Amino acid sequence: MNSRTNWLLGSLYLAAHAVIASAQPCSIEQVTVTAGGPFPAFANFAPVISISGEKIVFQSNRLLVPVPSSSDGDNDEIFLFDRETGTFMQVTNTQGGDGSRRSAFSKDESRLVFDSDRDLTGANPDMNREIFLFDIASRTFTQITDTTSALNTNPSANINGDRIVFASSADLVPGGNTDGNVEIFLYDSSTGFTQITHSTRSAFQGAPTIDSEGNLVTFHSFVDLVGMNPDESREVFTYSPESGLVQITDSIKGGLGSLTPQVSVDGSKIVLVSDRDLVPGMNPDNDVYTFMYDVGTREFVQLVEGRDPLLSADLRYMTYSTSEFVARLYLADLTTVQVPTAFAISTFPSISKHGLLLAFRDRGDPVGLNPDGNSEIYLATCPDLLFQDGFESGDTTLWN
Repeated sequence: MNSRTNWLLGSLYLAAHAVIASAQPCSIEQVTVTAGGPFPAFANFAPVISISGEKIVFQSNRLLVPVPSSSDGDNDEIFLFDRETGTFMQVTNTQGGDGSRRSAFSKDESRLVFDSDRDLTGANPDMNREIFLFDIASRTFTQITDTTSALNTNPSANINGDRIVFASSADLVPGGNTDGNVEIFLYDSSTGFTQITHSTRSAFQGAPTIDSEGNLVTFHSFVDLVGMNPDESREVFTYSPESGLVQITDSIKGGLGSLTPQVSVDGSKIVLVSDRDLVPGMNPDNDVYTFMYDVGTREFVQLVEGRDPLLSADLRYMTYSTSEFVARLYLADLTTVQVPTAFAISTFPSISKHGLLLAFRDRGDPVGLNPDGNSEIYLATCPDLLFQDGFESGDTTLWN
C-alpha cells in the first residue's frame, strides 16, 4: 500500500471522527460500587467483556460477594459479572499471596483463563504463579502449568480454551529453556506444550494473544528471533504451526519500538502500537500510533495516535487509549466515535463483538457513585452509529 493511499485513509479517519464525535454519546453504568479498603488504585481492575457482551470478568481485592468464607480483601480474586442477572460470581476464593490476575475469556465464553499464585486445585502447594483454566458451567479449575520458582503469566485462549498462549520462564519443554528466560509457549490440551521462542539472554517477550482457531499467535520481543533484529529493538512477531515465526515489524532501535499486538478473533488482522515509521513517510516524527496489519496482504495502515488497541470480533470497532489516558472507542472501518472524556484514568478498555459495549476501569466519578476515587468497573453502551450514518463493512455474520 503506497503512502498516498495511507494518506487518504488517515484523512478519512480524521473526517469521520470530526462528524461522529458530536453524535449521541454512550450511556455509562457503574458495575462495581466499593468504598475504602487497601490499594484504591487497584480495587477493581483489568475488566474484559465477553464477545457477546453478556459477561465481564475482572480482578478485585474487594468483598463483592457476601459469603462468610470470602477472601480477606487483600489479595486479588477473579470475579465474573452477568449483565442479564446483574449478579457477581466469585471465581477464586483464597487467602494470602498476591492472588489471581490477568483473566480472559475463551472465545466461546465457556471458560476463563488467568494466572494465580494460589493453590486452586491442590497441585500448587508451593504457591508458584501458574496458568489456570476455569469452566464456568461446572465451576471447576484445571491447572495448566506446574512449575517451581518460575513466572507463568499473560494467558490468552482460543475458542474453547484447548489452546492457550502465555509467557513463562519455566522449562516446560524439557531442555528448551534451561536458562530461565521469559519465553512464549503454546499449550494444546491434546499435545502439551510447544516453546515458540528460544532466546539466549534475559529479554522480556510478552503480550501474547491467539486467534479463535488457535492457529495464529502474536507477541512482542526484544530478541533477534529470526535473524532480522540484530539491534534488538522491540518488534512484533507472529507464529503459526504452518509458517513458524515471522517478524512483521522492522524498526531501528530507540524509543518504544513496536509492541502490544492484538490479533483479531478471526486471525485476519493485527493491531499494534509503534513509534516507528511503519508506513514509510507517515510517521517521520516517531509519535506513538496505532497501526493495523493485514495478515493476508502483509501491509500496514497507520490508524490513529494512541495505544492499547483492541478490535471487536466483527472488525468494525477498536478501542484505544490516548497519551492523556482518555478511553476512546472508534470503528475499524474508518468511522470513529469518541466515548465521553470524563473517563479520566481509563486505560485498557475491552470491547464486545459489535463494539457497542465497552468495559473499562476508572478512578473518576462519571456517574456520581464514586466520590472516594476507588478504581471501579464501568460499562458504556454505545449507539450503533455504523448503521445510523450509513457506513457498513466487515463480516457482520461472524459470531452470530
